[in-house]
Amino acid sequence: MELLAQRSHIWSPSIRNNERARRRQSQYYSRLDDCLFSFAAVFLVLLIIMMVAQPALDSSSGSVEFVKSGHSVPQPNARREDAMNVAISASGDEYFGVSKIESDDLPGKIRERLQNGAEKRIYFYVDARAHYGDVKPVLDEIRLAGITNVTFITQTEPSPSH
Repeated sequence: MELLAQRSHIWSPSIRNNERARRRQSQYYSRLDDCLFSFAAVFLVLLIIMMVAQPALDSSSGSVEFVKSGHSVPQPNARREDAMNVAISASGDEYFGVSKIESDDLPGKIRERLQNGAEKRIYFYVDARAHYGDVKPVLDEIRLAGITNVTFITQTEPSPSH
């Protein structure tokens, strides 16, 4: 019996390797958990940033208070990356896509985009507080570029409940 007790305490390379493998295995799993938590935290932060930083308009023209309309029709193509968006802010600033532009430069930019295969339609975002005197010259410049299909983007006004 003493011989058996002594044998269990005898050192051997295989016993030592098994002990090391058990220790490494538990450390590996704890590192994996740390890695997953870190990944989830980074993913959550990126998700929050993307949700908060989403621009009010695809045209990135800043905050625009839409004109309200009772009979709007959805325009999913206005959200496409290659859509030609023109916006006018309340202060009269003009934007083509994501950049501020002067009225005189607008026809050239539109013609350039048409040559690159863009849809022959302008999606027009006009702030509800903008003056008609700021809108009309931009419409004239769009017509000079050869575009007659202009879609005004509005917000649907909820109908009153009866």
